[in-house]
Amino acid sequence: MPAETEKAYLAGLIDGDGSILLFRNRKHYDSRVDLCQASTENLKEIQKIWGGRIQKGSTSNHLIWGKKEDVRYILETIMEYTKFKLDQVGIVLLYLSDVAKGKGRPINKQYGEALLKQMKMLRSEFYACKI
Repeated sequence: MPAETEKAYLAGLIDGDGSILLFRNRKHYDSRVDLCQASTENLKEIQKIWGGRIQKGSTSNHLIWGKKEDVRYILETIMEYTKFKLDQVGIVLLYLSDVAKGKGRPINKQYGEALLKQMKMLRSEFYACKI
């Protein structure tokens, strides 16, 4: 069981260098948490505690949680500590709870599109902030 400081650290990393995603992939909806770093060393240390898979790129590297159970675990863990992406956490957890109720079947298209619209709005508001 990760310590409270490790949970808060992960929340801060995802708030600053991560993405909480809900997206449509052809005919179904899916979710993912993605943490981006220039070096893989930090990602490997985080992976030891939190799992996920590392994807190496030419300019950046990603630690990705893509399985529904992993996404749920990460988001439920950081929810108490996240400062900037709490609304995104809530939307994806809502989506995941609805998928669980439907036993993994695709959610209603109109409802899924409404969740996607909310996520896009939150992302645009987040990136529009100038410090």
